[in-house]
This record gives sequence, C-alpha cells and structure tokens, in this order.
Amino acid sequence: MHAHLCEISAMVMDHLEPTGLSPKVIRSAHGTLTEDIHVANMHHKMILMTYVDGSDVDALPLSMSIKCQIEHLHQHLQGLKDHLPIHGIDFL
Repeated sequence: MHAHLCEISAMVMDHLEPTGLSPKVIRSAHGTLTEDIHVANMHHKMILMTYVDGSDVDALPLSMSIKCQIEHLHQHLQGLKDHLPIHGIDFL
C-alpha cells in the first residue's frame, strides 16, 4: 500500500545523507535504495539504513539550533524534483 512512499522516502534520505541531516540508506545488492521482500505470502518494500542513536532532549534550550537545522533541511530539499511524501501513522 505504501510502496511509492517508501521509494520517495528512500530517495529523500539518500539526497540528504551528505548533509548529515538523514541516516545513510544502504543500497541493495542490485544498487537500489529499496528492496522488495516477501513475508508470509505478502509483498513488502523495505529500506535498510544506518542506525541513529538518539535520545529525548529539552527542545527549549536548543530551539535556535533546531531552527538552524530545519532551515538547512529546507534549503537542501528545494533541489528535489518529486513532491515530498506525507506519512501517516499506518506507514510507520
């Protein structure tokens, strides 16, 4: 159901990876950003990416840093040709 969103998300993360704003997408053996898998006779699309260790932070003291990162993210996303995907909770 979300195969197209998965492919676009992988493309966006791959585009952003050199900036440090996204985890690195690990390409399949075929060189693709996504891989088709079959589990329990169901077709799925998968993205394999590096693990990002994170923790909850108090956003208020970091608000200027967060604002700068968001501005940096927006600048890098302007070069994308495709529309950015909108994910709902069912995608995750």
